[in-house]
Order: sequence, then structure tokens, then C-alpha cells
Amino acid sequence: MKKKPIPELAPTREKFQKSTQAPMETTLQTMPQQSSFQQELKVCTASNRRINMSKKKLPKPLNRINVIDIESTCWEPQPPVGQESEIIEIGISVLNLDNMEIESMESILVKPKHSTVSPFCTQLTTITQDLLNAEGISYPQAIMRLEEVYKSKQRIWASFGDYDRKMFERMAKLHKVDYPFGPRHMNVKTLIALGLGETREIGMDGILTRLGIPLEGTHHRGGDDSKNIAKILREMMKGLRNTFSGK
Repeated sequence: MKKKPIPELAPTREKFQKSTQAPMETTLQTMPQQSSFQQELKVCTASNRRINMSKKKLPKPLNRINVIDIESTCWEPQPPVGQESEIIEIGISVLNLDNMEIESMESILVKPKHSTVSPFCTQLTTITQDLLNAEGISYPQAIMRLEEVYKSKQRIWASFGDYDRKMFERMAKLHKVDYPFGPRHMNVKTLIALGLGETREIGMDGILTRLGIPLEGTHHRGGDDSKNIAKILREMMKGLRNTFSGK
């Protein structure tokens, strides 16, 4: 007895081949697009990773220290009603630690917004209200100069005591502007007293006498005092380096 052929076998096979061929062609057409997208994604990811790594690896500069000294409006004994102490001068000297030279010094005069210069303040600092009116700039302009010219947010900064740091914090709140420095602050008054083995902190003129350094310029003027403080800091840094290098 002869077996009857299955009539649907051949057409079914052809249908199967057609049904599988079309999706494969579609897949082959879309694969380069997916691969290209994946490659672009990898490139972008790698680029972002390199940028982030470069940001993390950027060293904060340690070859210069901004030495700051400020003068503020003051009265004897108390401020008049409605007035409060404000910065009227920012003195800055830059100590270059590569060659231990004081490479620049500047006095930035600042116009007070909530106070005026008293006769007592003029007697102490030689700064007058007329001088500030003629040559002073606003506090926001002053800190912009610190950031743009002296890179104040990146460099270490130093002052003689903690008064200057606290005043800059107060001024930031008073004028609703940013604090112009980074977190790295050196209190030279405390550090030099510890280095000299003193049991209490000493004034700037006393430290200069102790170190045999003559006072330069006018005491209680920001620019001159910043340079005198930079000289104290320079002696301290020299001593540290000599100690650690075994000299």
C-alpha cells in the first residue's frame, strides 16, 4: 500500500523559511544602529569619567599664601545707634613659598555701608571717611578682586588672629555675598606663639621684636600690617622646613 505524500509539508517549510528570514534581515539592519549608539554612549561615559578624574586630581596650590590684614570702623567706647563695625581696608601680601619672597602687597579701601569712620578710628588707622569716599570701592567689588586677582578661594590664607576670619563671615551675611576664601586658614598669632614656646599669644609688634624684624610702614594699616605678618610667617615656614629637612 502506497503512502500518500503530505501536501502541506513543502508549503509549510517555505512559510517557515520566509517567516524566519524577514526578522533576521530586520535584525541585521538594526544592529549597526544599536552598535553605533552603544559606541557613542561608551565614548561619552569615558569622556565624563576622564573629566571627573581630572577634577579630582587637580592639586590645590600650596606654593603661595595670601596673608590678610583688615581694618574696620571702630569707636570709643561704643558705636552710635544704628551703626555696626564694617571692613574699611583689606591688606593683602602674597608669600611665595618657592623662593620665600613677598611678591606683592596691596591695600584695598572699602566704603562702609552701615557705618562711618569716627575720629577715634582715624587716629588709630589714619583712614578718613573722605579717603574712603574718594578711593574706596564697595565690599562686593573688593572680594571680587580677591577672588579674581589673588585666587582667594583656592589658596591658603593667613591672618594674625581669628578676628579677620570672623569679620569676613559677618560681612558675607551683612552684604549677602559669598565668603571669599576656602576652608584652609592659618592663624599666625597662635601658631607662632606655639612655635616660640609661649604660654599665651603675643601681639604682632611683640613678635616682630622677638624675631628681630623691624616694623615696616604704619601699624594698623592693612597693607603694611599684612606685609609684616607675611615676614613673621616666612620665618615660621623657614624654621619648619629646616626642621623637617634636617638642616
